[in-house]
Amino acid sequence: MAQDGLKIKGHVRLELYGPEGQLKDVREAENMIVSAGLATIAEAISKATNAYVVSGMGVGTGTTGAAEADINLETSASYNTLTSAGRGSTAASGHSIIYTCTFNPGFGTGALTEAVLCCAASAYGDKAVGRILNRLTFSAINKAAADTLAITWTVVLADA
Repeated sequence: MAQDGLKIKGHVRLELYGPEGQLKDVREAENMIVSAGLATIAEAISKATNAYVVSGMGVGTGTTGAAEADINLETSASYNTLTSAGRGSTAASGHSIIYTCTFNPGFGTGALTEAVLCCAASAYGDKAVGRILNRLTFSAINKAAADTLAITWTVVLADA
């Protein structure tokens, strides 16, 4: 008997730019979709209205690896609303949703080691959001006050 399955994975690209627009650092990684993220996806599919909408990203300085039970950054440096969020095109590899966010000069500075894709970041400022889709930890990206960090997060839904 044939079975249908759904596989969800996240991919993130972080690009650090200096004050003159020069690319200083690039990181790419696969990341974990946490339990709260899976619940958010299920609620979006099953309800006419959804209280949780992916609408922001956060960066921080926490170093504990991502875990399914994560609901926030370990140590917040900054939250920001998404500059764009839209459904990508359908391709042979599946369906993608692409989120982009920019942390401008003066925001999210320091030795950044974690990032989250989260719900309603703009409503919380730099406080705990309590609902994230993805979390990633990485070796430090040193964002100076004049630097800009651009994050592109791609969530891919594919047949398992």
